[in-house]
Amino acid sequence: MRTSTLAAALTAVFLLALPQAVLAAPPTPQPFQPSDAQRERLDRGEIIARAERGDLIRMEIVAVVDAPVADVWRVVWDFGSAADWVPDMISTEVVERGDGWFTADAVTGLPFPLRDRSYRLRVARHPMPGDVRASHWENETGHGNINVLRGFWVVEPWQGDPARTLARQVTWMDFGLIVPDGMVTRAARRELPATMEALRRHVRSR
Repeated sequence: MRTSTLAAALTAVFLLALPQAVLAAPPTPQPFQPSDAQRERLDRGEIIARAERGDLIRMEIVAVVDAPVADVWRVVWDFGSAADWVPDMISTEVVERGDGWFTADAVTGLPFPLRDRSYRLRVARHPMPGDVRASHWENETGHGNINVLRGFWVVEPWQGDPARTLARQVTWMDFGLIVPDGMVTRAARRELPATMEALRRHVRSR
């Protein structure tokens, strides 16, 4: 599934020129702690999305999916099928799998004349209490043309309702190219919400 903007590409992983020593430890998944206002927005079905520039570009999307945690987790964990629904994800292939982890190769499309970005991710489940499910990932150096790509998913029951799930994805990235501020802003306004809408549709279709 391929779209036409660099900002959309920045969200693909399932949605980078710093030294790797800065990123020695994988990210620790953290459940979302909404304010009262955010809780009302999420309960109405709104998607909370933000993108900001620091040492790395940080992108976050949070939304309620009208499905049980197990159904949402099944989609999030199935990275081999991510190209079926993640915007701008061209291909994914799991190359090695173990108990609670896998390694996968992926290609994310960028608009012409930029080169597509290829990378290898190490993805692992992260232990969480109760019905909360989480995973974290980071790219392996020496594979592909991305400098840094790391992040996490957390999915958990929403407001005690077993039929609704709060899904949160946070990603840090450096694609190894200059990303204009306007692209980062556009990602928060358009492409990040589109990714969560795609997750909702894919969960419903399974």
